[in-house]
Amino acid sequence: MLTYDQIVNLAVLRQFYQLAWRLFGVNIAIISPDRMRSMAVFSKEGWSPFCVRLREMVGDKHCTDCDRRYAEFVEERRKPLRYHCWAGMTEFIVPIILDNEILAYIQCGQVMDVPPTDERWEFTRKAISSFGHDQLPSKELFFSSRVVPTRTQEDLIALLELFGNYIAYAQHQVFLAEATQQSRAEERALSFLRNHLTEAISLDDVAQAASTSKRNLSRIFQANTGMTVLEVIQEMRIARACDLLKSGDLTCMQVALESGFGSVQQFNRVFKKMRHCTPLLWQRQHREVEKKAATSLVRG
Repeated sequence: MLTYDQIVNLAVLRQFYQLAWRLFGVNIAIISPDRMRSMAVFSKEGWSPFCVRLREMVGDKHCTDCDRRYAEFVEERRKPLRYHCWAGMTEFIVPIILDNEILAYIQCGQVMDVPPTDERWEFTRKAISSFGHDQLPSKELFFSSRVVPTRTQEDLIALLELFGNYIAYAQHQVFLAEATQQSRAEERALSFLRNHLTEAISLDDVAQAASTSKRNLSRIFQANTGMTVLEVIQEMRIARACDLLKSGDLTCMQVALESGFGSVQQFNRVFKKMRHCTPLLWQRQHREVEKKAATSLVRG
């Protein structure tokens, strides 16, 4: 599933929101599902001067509480919402949804449905005063508010919803395809290693067999196993050596060569690194465990 961080870092999504800002004149913020983080596409460049000044005078609390209350409504309905904020401006919240999971909210607005009038100014003044604020931005700032007709607002909301959801779905498919490709590359690499474990193997050989680059192969192995390609090769060779040591029919030199090591010295060094003991000590401990198990079985 996509995360909020992945959403805000999608270049195509940010480019689209920049175009929407230029076309509709409203700044757009991408907000996390828990509303604890946000990213404004153009910072405060597209904000209403009236809203900017109002926040400077009374703080962000009323705006934040108002937005959160309506966001909870959007979360419940899983649909975009157009509403009037506590100061009387029109705002929009559009969820980006994938598999019924809200990945982010798109919020914009701070506009008026119709050109401001004295009656509307009086309504806004009373609304702000009802929250205990007698001082408010100038009437001139209020009358400079951007006007976006209702039909245009609806078109903007539909566009934000359609594009946001489509991009989320498309990017999710890309991630799934990449994961599938990585899984297949890892399978091809491991198959090659199993079939050529006793031979001299280079990173180039494994990458070529996996049909990917050395860099990508290393990234895949590190992500899925927590080990480098060399460490995976060593672990596979040590696992093979342990199987040979269990039989007890081969010398350490023979085990080393049969496991793909170039010398018994290299074998001993790598074995001690991976199993924290020497091959002979590991073999002795294994035999003691088997002997105890056999004794317990007979007594039982």
